[in-house]
Amino acid sequence: MTMEAVSVSAVSWLLLVFLSASICRATDVSLQLNDDVLGLIVFKSGIHDPNSALNSWNEDDDTPCSWSFVKCDATNGLVSEVALDGLGLSGKIGRGLEKLQNLRVLSLSRNNFSGNLSPELARIGSLNSLNLSYNGFTGSIPAGYGAMKSIRVLDFSENLLSGPVPDHLFENCTIIRFISIGGNLFAGSLPKVLSKCVGLGSLNVSGNRLSGSPDFVNGLWMLNQLRMLDLSSNAFGGPVPAGISGLHNLKELYLHKNQFSGPLPPDIGSCIHLVHMDLSSNLFTGEVPSLFQGLSSLSYIDLSRNKLNGNVPTWIGSLSNLQFLDFSGNYMNGSLPPSLGDLKQLQHLGLSENRFSGEIPGRIAECNKLSELSLRNNDFIGNIPPGLFQLGLEQIDLASNDLSGSIPSGSTQFFQSLRALDLSNNNLTGEIPVEMSFCTNMKYLNLSWNNLRSKLHPEFGDLKSLSQLDLRHTGLYGSIPSELCDANALVVLQLDGNSLTNPIPKEIGNCSSLTYL
Repeated sequence: MTMEAVSVSAVSWLLLVFLSASICRATDVSLQLNDDVLGLIVFKSGIHDPNSALNSWNEDDDTPCSWSFVKCDATNGLVSEVALDGLGLSGKIGRGLEKLQNLRVLSLSRNNFSGNLSPELARIGSLNSLNLSYNGFTGSIPAGYGAMKSIRVLDFSENLLSGPVPDHLFENCTIIRFISIGGNLFAGSLPKVLSKCVGLGSLNVSGNRLSGSPDFVNGLWMLNQLRMLDLSSNAFGGPVPAGISGLHNLKELYLHKNQFSGPLPPDIGSCIHLVHMDLSSNLFTGEVPSLFQGLSSLSYIDLSRNKLNGNVPTWIGSLSNLQFLDFSGNYMNGSLPPSLGDLKQLQHLGLSENRFSGEIPGRIAECNKLSELSLRNNDFIGNIPPGLFQLGLEQIDLASNDLSGSIPSGSTQFFQSLRALDLSNNNLTGEIPVEMSFCTNMKYLNLSWNNLRSKLHPEFGDLKSLSQLDLRHTGLYGSIPSELCDANALVVLQLDGNSLTNPIPKEIGNCSSLTYL
């Protein structure tokens, strides 16, 4: 055989091998494509689709890549994502989806699925993200979900899952970045193995029945990649020890609605990237730590409904990014610092139900983005700062103090924005400003138990959104205007304890919406 014949034979043999391999690969891909179609059709056949959202899923198609809510990998044509959020689907998750072995994202959230979680889903080895939130799944989390070799996101929140939080959920947690089991019925304590989840960026166990004292020092404070920690709405208790300063990346901290006690951990102030902090509805004691003034990125702080004492610190005005500040329901005292006026981004200020005294600082009116102000049930004296009635406030609650003087006149912006005004249980004097009738969006007005001397203005009939009007023991005199019936949303009208001269006009008594006088 000549050298040329050998070369031709070799080339032919290599070409044959190449073609055979190509055919085999094409056959493998074709089989996989058929598996994708088969898996999705089997899954569809086991659920209820009342809105026909999955009508495009056709078993006669060669590929599901054109189907609604399905995405395929551009490199191999295999299904990489199935997102069926909020389609009203129901039933139990059975077999089918485990055939999608190239699937990386599966999201079935905000549907009506029920029953136990399917162990089959844990067999999808390629899965990076699994979202089963906002359904009606029951039972426990089966073994295998935390062991998926590629999983990064696990979201089981807002279901009816129960039992202890399983250790195996954190079996492969060095690679998991997000775990949420919030809004379920889990009970018991947090697993000790959680401390191994060193790569975890977000942990949400809120809204369960978890109890005990979490292992902070050798557990949660070891998770130095955390950006969000939510332990809220459980029955956790005990002190919160120092050590959180090691969570350098922490941006959100939610410990509210538990039974944590003792002083607030000062080293929270070292979490300089913290944006949102809610420690409300606990049993924390002591003063607001001075180290908190280092939280320059903070936009939301809620320390309400604890047992804190001391003053509102002067340095609070240096937290220039604050939009929400609430210290209500504590034992705090003293006068308010004028530096509150430096909070130019502030939208909500809640300091009610404390023991604050002195005058309300006029500089609060410099918070020109303020929309909600609640200072009720304190010991404030003096006049209402007139500048407050120049802002675009939606809610003002200054009830149950010792305020005096007249009710300020308001700006056009104030009249257009105001939804609720409560100045009851003070020592206010003078007339009710007739301009109050310009508050066309106001739904609630309570001026009761003051020392006003005023007529009931017929213009109040222009308050078309007003549903509750409480003017008891306000010092009203004169007649009750029949025009009040023009306020056609009015449901509650309280006028007793005044010096009104005429009986209730027949027109008001016949107001179709009015149910209480």
